[in-house]
Amino acid sequence: ENLLRLCQHLQLLPTIQQGERLLQAHHTADGLRLLLRGTAAASIGRSTEPPLPLWCHQAWFCEDAAIWPWEFFADSVRVADVVAIEDCDVLFLPRAECSVLPIG
Repeated sequence: ENLLRLCQHLQLLPTIQQGERLLQAHHTADGLRLLLRGTAAASIGRSTEPPLPLWCHQAWFCEDAAIWPWEFFADSVRVADVVAIEDCDVLFLPRAECSVLPIG
């Protein structure tokens, strides 16, 4: 029953193309993203060009990875972009629907 409720709230986002942002720095946390296909990395960049990966801290996200799941509970803004290293398919669960998660 919990799984069915969860699936009803999941959204398949349009494919994120290589070099595009999955998450943008300085935006308020809004939900959980699950990477179904592809690879992404936390990055910093200029507003006029795609950001570059932050190789120094190795913040990589691979298939089946939840991208910063603490976004459900954080009231702050994101500190980095997350950029597609290759084309990515992503499931999204809005923060407003987090009560459907079987936590606790």
